Amino acid sequence: MYPFLSVRSVRKGKLVVVAGVNGVGKSTVLAKLREGGRLGTVPSIYNFGDVMLRLALEKGWVEHRDQLRKLPLERQLALQSSAAESLASKARDENVLVDTHVLVPTRSGLWPGLPQWVVEGLVPDVIVLIEAPPEVTLKHRQADLHRERRDQETPEEVKRFMEMNRAAAFASAVLVGAAVQIVQNVEGNPSAAADAIVKLFST
Repeated sequence: MYPFLSVRSVRKGKLVVVAGVNGVGKSTVLAKLREGGRLGTVPSIYNFGDVMLRLALEKGWVEHRDQLRKLPLERQLALQSSAAESLASKARDENVLVDTHVLVPTRSGLWPGLPQWVVEGLVPDVIVLIEAPPEVTLKHRQADLHRERRDQETPEEVKRFMEMNRAAAFASAVLVGAAVQIVQNVEGNPSAAADAIVKLFST
């Protein structure tokens, strides 16, 4: 009745998903975490999109990342499922952190980053949302010269998107009995957010 319990029972490590809307400083927090944990062992960190790309390259379906989103939907879904299973298998022997998105803005609308087949493949113990004040998030977005999309251009729009991100995270967590943890990235102190994530692997 609860298949996710049997998955967790054979794990030696924990699997934690970390997400955050663009501009909250997720990359900075994860970089601090990679530098070394003051509070415990640093988990192995994997980017979900990178794992999908590796699998697609192995299958000869793509030659570079930009081709992933142009694959037939059936192949994209197969890659998502395979990537989730591959990452879940790593958690049998080690602590695993999966860097991904909970919601993905596209021209056709918002797509779930953790749909049922992905979250049930991963069976995360915790889904972490890194957040920052909407005003700070927007400032970081505006300073990003490489950012092409211009979604949520006011603090109010950013706040609404963060609220939808939370709703999507809880919807995914319900499917596998996972916890959801909100971690605030205080500007100028990303190490505190990194430490909060490391703690999750020892509790």
